Amino acid sequence: HTGRAEGLLAPGGSGSWPMPGRSHRRPSQGHSGKPAKPNHLVYHGAVERALASGFRWLGYRVGRNPHTAIVLSLVTAIFCAQGLLFLEFEADPVKLYIPQKSELAQRRNYIENTFGLWDEPGILVLKPRGGTTSVVDKAFLLAALDVHERVQLVSVRSPHGTGEVTMRDICAQRYVAIMGEYVCAVLSALEQWGYTRDKLLHDHDVGATLLEAHEAGELDLGGLELTSTNAISARALQLKYFFNASKPAYLDGDTAAWDRGLRDLLD
Repeated sequence: HTGRAEGLLAPGGSGSWPMPGRSHRRPSQGHSGKPAKPNHLVYHGAVERALASGFRWLGYRVGRNPHTAIVLSLVTAIFCAQGLLFLEFEADPVKLYIPQKSELAQRRNYIENTFGLWDEPGILVLKPRGGTTSVVDKAFLLAALDVHERVQLVSVRSPHGTGEVTMRDICAQRYVAIMGEYVCAVLSALEQWGYTRDKLLHDHDVGATLLEAHEAGELDLGGLELTSTNAISARALQLKYFFNASKPAYLDGDTAAWDRGLRDLLD
């Protein structure tokens, strides 16, 4: 058995014979006659040795001074946690996505400081359901007007206990000379009838009214199309309300409470 095992070794008693079907190459040798080592292996080994030495030193120090290591770890964590004291909540998309030191942000700040904050829009999108496929339908428009009237009547308790919060408390108001008073700013196709049910009921051709408004550039309908008979068709209607972002109610939670009340109504 011993002679057979030695017969499997290369001459000299060590090494191995090349496998059948494989070429046998000697490793490249340097000037000294010794096999040259790839440089990346040298660097890789140096990094490993440096890391091993550093962690060995650290482990030795921690093992020799466990109480000091625990105290230093706690002090470091507490020190880093001090940054949480300067944490600020921000939900304004403009401030989140526009660098505040940019020229655009500086101009916006100038406009807001000079003329006040821009009004924030709130949008309701109404679509027909059932057999109706177009919003250019008197029954659908009457239903949309009903939704608008119900939105105006939403009233919730203020989270601060200061009374009721209504649409007029939080909306952006505009003076209408023909009415002689301030009203909440709203944009929709329903303004063609002044948001009044009687005018809409007595309009015998709502399609012609909307077509005229469309030609005058006064219409905001979704999926608007003109048929071959020059009639108008649309798949959605938009009710766009504007809220005064300069009022304290917009920041102290009253507007958010009113919005929750509106969602409860729609649900």
